[in-house]
Amino acid sequence: LHKEYRRQRQMCIRDSSKVVRLDVSTGEIMEKDLETGMWSISIYDGNVYAVTQYELHRYTPALEDLGKIADIPQQGIISKVIVESDYIMIYMGGENGRVSLYSREGEKLGEYDQLGTTWILAGYDEENVYFTTIMGQKIAQISIEGIKSGEAQLEEITG
Repeated sequence: LHKEYRRQRQMCIRDSSKVVRLDVSTGEIMEKDLETGMWSISIYDGNVYAVTQYELHRYTPALEDLGKIADIPQQGIISKVIVESDYIMIYMGGENGRVSLYSREGEKLGEYDQLGTTWILAGYDEENVYFTTIMGQKIAQISIEGIKSGEAQLEEITG
């Protein structure tokens, strides 16, 4: 199982409007130019999920476009896309800081749009999304279920 996992490991990076995939076990490099440019990528189940300025797309491991999953309203700087088993999280930083959740099929599940410029994404787990201030002096969390229900509250968990 461990060898099989290592054989399937892949790493993708973005380079302006190009995605480069490296199979770390074989050294094979695959490149794909994208017409629209990309802001962030994530890999889940071998597929590559890419956020362009206004859209979320899914690509095969061979970087063939499987199509647009969702339109993304551009109201901030898309800093990160994270794909999990039951949702896709898009974090937008900047003046209009927000976290948006989508189903893997592209349905918008919820959004928290009160981050402003104070809080930046620090991580996440099964239950919460964590944020820190720019200087790392404070940490806060928002529950994923709260985002989905529309009742999310940013809760400071440190000094």
